Amino acid sequence: MNKPASPWGNLRPSTEPGTSLAVRVDTEHPHDFFWALSAQQHPQLLCRLPGCLPFPAAENIPSLKLIQVHFQHLDAHSWCTVELHDRAHEDNFHTLCIALVEASRKVIKSEAVLPVILRHLNRWQKLLGRSLTPGFMTLHEQLGLFGELYFLSAHVLSQFTLPESVFGWVAPQEHPQDF
Repeated sequence: MNKPASPWGNLRPSTEPGTSLAVRVDTEHPHDFFWALSAQQHPQLLCRLPGCLPFPAAENIPSLKLIQVHFQHLDAHSWCTVELHDRAHEDNFHTLCIALVEASRKVIKSEAVLPVILRHLNRWQKLLGRSLTPGFMTLHEQLGLFGELYFLSAHVLSQFTLPESVFGWVAPQEHPQDF
């Protein structure tokens, strides 16, 4: 089965922080969803909502690892932005974005789109896990790091120098480690 092309592949990032150059997701969709890239080249799904729409309190915004959800009022509209911060997960993010777009397809009033988006993001949060405060690690990540550091100190450092040990400790295909 062929993988669909990334909707962000041919987009140019915005040159101004806080703005995006966007392409409409589906011209037949009753609501305004757009593919965009941030100035930092982070893939985004934008949703244009009616102006002066009240945004949820920070504690009511779903928190997903590597994904930021933020809101702004701009040009008589309210905007919801869902942004991926690690392009290695672009395929999964695309699936999430399509789910958000499709979940809102049958929503009649534009004011009702945001609650649908938030409800679906909450479901994804439950499936994928909540993002923690930056700088903190999950228990699983802590245990993995402890295991790696223990192995390094117990078996590798006796054979190699510290710099050799750390720089030689790479994941398959040379992916960086948690630490």
